[in-house]
Order: sequence, then C-alpha cells, then structure tokens
Amino acid sequence: MEKETLIVDGHHGIYVPQVFAQHFTQQNCTDEDWETLKAGPETEWYWESWEAVLQDWKSPKGETLDQTDGDLFLIS
Repeated sequence: MEKETLIVDGHHGIYVPQVFAQHFTQQNCTDEDWETLKAGPETEWYWESWEAVLQDWKSPKGETLDQTDGDLFLIS
C-alpha cells in the first residue's frame, strides 16, 4: 500500500520546486537540473528541470515524488 506524505504545500505556488530543492537532497537527477531549481522560477529552464526531477528523483529508501493540485507528496 502506498503512503503519501505532504512535503511542500501548494501555497508556495511557483516556488514549490525551489522549496523542495532547498530542503531535500539531490537524488538521481542532474546537477544542472538541481541547481536550476535552487535558483528559482526566474531561471530559463526551471519548469523543464522540475519535470525531470519529478520523474527521476528517488530517495535512498525508494520513495518518489508526486505533485497533485499544487501540493508535493513523497510516495513510499
């Protein structure tokens, strides 16, 4: 059974990816994508990097990410 844990509330709006990158560790994604997220939404490839991180990021425990209605969840 999957367990969802809210990790970044959607009230952060366009900053959800940046908040995630500031509070979590880079896992299974490129340095370029990670640094782009940390730099924020003013960065040219921010949304493309976010899509890549959403697909590729995986914690050491095998947890993945899911963004639903703006909220970001950790799926275990």
